Amino acid sequence: MRWNIGNKIAVTFVLIALIYGVVSVSSFKGQVRNEEGEKWVEHTFEVIQNLDGILAALIDAETGERGYLLTGTDAYLEPYNQGSQKATGAIDKVQELTIDNPKEQGLINSIRPLVAAKFVILQEGIDLRREPGKGLEAAIKLLHTNKGKNLMDQIRTLVGEMEAEEHGLLDKRNKDSESSAGTLRLVITLGSLISILTLLAGGFWLTGSIAKPIRKLTLVVERIAQDDLTVLIETENRTDEVGDLQRSLRTMLDSLRGLNKELKSGFNVLASSSSEITATVSQVNATAAEIATAVSETATT
Repeated sequence: MRWNIGNKIAVTFVLIALIYGVVSVSSFKGQVRNEEGEKWVEHTFEVIQNLDGILAALIDAETGERGYLLTGTDAYLEPYNQGSQKATGAIDKVQELTIDNPKEQGLINSIRPLVAAKFVILQEGIDLRREPGKGLEAAIKLLHTNKGKNLMDQIRTLVGEMEAEEHGLLDKRNKDSESSAGTLRLVITLGSLISILTLLAGGFWLTGSIAKPIRKLTLVVERIAQDDLTVLIETENRTDEVGDLQRSLRTMLDSLRGLNKELKSGFNVLASSSSEITATVSQVNATAAEIATAVSETATT
């Protein structure tokens, strides 16, 4: 393939564009990974928040139930009623958020019936408090069986396992995010440095390969224009336009030198012929003078 100036310039800029392209694509991928990592971190916090919401809802329900057991006033059941709805909603949300994690799906499926059983115990205490003749004493006896406490301990244990799982995932995701960010910074730094160095190297290469030779040829042409045919043209084994220009100028200079030599030879021949013509004219003039003298003598005779 002919390695001309256009190819050199194109290769230089294509190389720089490829480097910038690699840096841009790597930066984009790194940014996408960081965004995904941030989403997973938010996801983890949301799961933990809803797990805490399950426990908070159960505590609210227990508080409402005990307030009602002590006072017998229905107004104290408001936290209990809201706690039931909140606990169910939080369990559903956790199950939705952990759909891709079989281990956590198993844990939340174990928590759901325990929470339901906890509310059954709480409701049983409320019902006993409402029964005539039993009231507070029967409800307190139910509390002393520790059924509700045992269920709550089991729920706390399972919620703790799920939170530990989420914290483990969070640590892993944070490490992945930090690693991705470090890789992204390294790619951007090295890519920018390589791009700058490539751009500088390409500039020096194009200057040395194109600009300087053309400047030399320009000076040669200026000397030729001043009738200096002694100038020398350096020729290189180049296949680009600069090489073509060097060879063309050298051919032109050789032609001018040959023409100049022929002109000098012609001038010398012309000068020699002029001398011969001058001598011949002198001889003719002398002969004419002799003829004139002879004619004069003949006339006198």
